[in-house]
Amino acid sequence: MQNLKLWTVILSGLFLFANTGFAQDTVQINHWTHWCSNSDYEKFWEKVAAQFNQERADVDFSIKVTCVPYEGFIAKYTAAFTAKKGPDMFNGMTHSWAGQFKVADPMPKPLAEKLAKGAIPSSLKSGIHDGVRYGFPVEGGNFMMMFINADLFKAAGLDPDRPPRTYAELLAYAKKLTIYKGGKIIQAGYAIRYKGHPLGIADKSAPFFHAWGARWMDERGRKASGYLNSPRAVEALQFYGDLVQKHKVSSVEIDNPAALFGQGLAGIMYRESWYTGWLKKNAPNLNFKVYPLPAKLEESGYSNNFPWAIMVNKDASEKKKKWLWEFFDWYVSNESIRSQHYLAANIIPPFFDLLKDPIYATRPDSDAFGKMIRGRAAPTYYVPPAKEFLFIVGEAILEVMYGKADAKTALDKAAVKADKLLAKY
Repeated sequence: MQNLKLWTVILSGLFLFANTGFAQDTVQINHWTHWCSNSDYEKFWEKVAAQFNQERADVDFSIKVTCVPYEGFIAKYTAAFTAKKGPDMFNGMTHSWAGQFKVADPMPKPLAEKLAKGAIPSSLKSGIHDGVRYGFPVEGGNFMMMFINADLFKAAGLDPDRPPRTYAELLAYAKKLTIYKGGKIIQAGYAIRYKGHPLGIADKSAPFFHAWGARWMDERGRKASGYLNSPRAVEALQFYGDLVQKHKVSSVEIDNPAALFGQGLAGIMYRESWYTGWLKKNAPNLNFKVYPLPAKLEESGYSNNFPWAIMVNKDASEKKKKWLWEFFDWYVSNESIRSQHYLAANIIPPFFDLLKDPIYATRPDSDAFGKMIRGRAAPTYYVPPAKEFLFIVGEAILEVMYGKADAKTALDKAAVKADKLLAKY
């Protein structure tokens, strides 16, 4: 009789266990991203979550991706996080969301160490603030390289296999590549960033400053005066502005660089490696090549002002944070899944193990990417008020580009504003 009772209890427990789905957690993660232009990367998180879910019987795990248009993403993120209604995971810059707004959850140390061992040099700083890792990098090639239109080079009598290696050569090439009609540029020698948010305008000018040996602030991120307005910085910005005002090889009337180059209306443009995939999808017949950036006093080097990383909201529920970090540990440990992700997105991965795949050697930007990451690491400006700082720099660049001020006047004024901003942090 006692054995019968025991078996009844055991069978009842098994029945209850089976019908509660093995005490299964249900976790739906909301992921926000501003990178709507690369939905192949962001939407793949939903597929990755489904694969994770298949392997884990103890959770019903899913991710829902929401696109927040780039033009307004900062305001929407800020409002949501302030109201404690932010996403569970999100794409953003760590120095802003961990440093300035303090809404990112620190990554568990074992995962951070695992990531540090596997990430390539050009991506290591993405996801880190003040020595603490909060997120993992989105791209390995998130720095500018030089894109040239091979057909336009040939038409101008230039050899597309001999790109400009100095800024003097870049200007000479740009003059030959520029075409005018009625006194206006209809084909730009160099596609310059002139509209949109001042953050992006500042970012696209940075390689010029770095090639002249200038930097925008001291290494501690406390002072801009003497750096942002140094003689080298002034000379670099004057050269940049002269592309529009004096040499007239860049236009502020036709289109922004990505669209202009994609239409075959620009000979030279600087852009990150994601643009290679963009061209494949949006301008498949464009004949282009990719090269390392030119040099002046130094190589322009690799760096970026937008170190995008995937982070976890510190105000998400403990259950969601637990499962998100387990999910990311599984993701980082799973080479096959990461390979599928980056091949689908057609971007250069930030992981050493994936770069051994021969497919990355066939990319048009592969050689330029390899040469640049073996070269100079240019300055970065990952301070908490980076967005406001870049806005100040961008405004100065626009003043020079539109001929409203000379480079020294614009940068002197910007340095004073930047010092006041940095002093608050």
